[in-house]
Amino acid sequence: MAATRCRSGSARGLGDQAPARRGTGIGAACPSRLEPGPPPTGTAPSRPTLYDPDRTTCDVERIRRAFQQQLQPYADQSPAVLARLRELQLEMTRRSLKRCVERELLTAQQADQLARELAASPIRP
Repeated sequence: MAATRCRSGSARGLGDQAPARRGTGIGAACPSRLEPGPPPTGTAPSRPTLYDPDRTTCDVERIRRAFQQQLQPYADQSPAVLARLRELQLEMTRRSLKRCVERELLTAQQADQLARELAASPIRP
């Protein structure tokens, strides 16, 4: 089977320099823009990093300051984007607070109070 040239603007952005795929069917010669490339060879899938809190990272003031500063780089985004980022931020913070409670670095009451306070804080940094 002869190599087929991909048009410029292909998914790889290499035009006719990209090697052709072998196979049949639509997209066999040139990958679509949405098709992910093959995984790197010789690497295992990465595992999520498990957050292991300590007394410093569970400090209420430190958590409060970090929460207020985390969205500052996104201040120019639309209200919808900021709202979604805030949802993710709250979810991650609640999980962190839960681990702090599990490690007995915060009381459940402290964590609940802080979570409520942060959820009520303004979205715009």
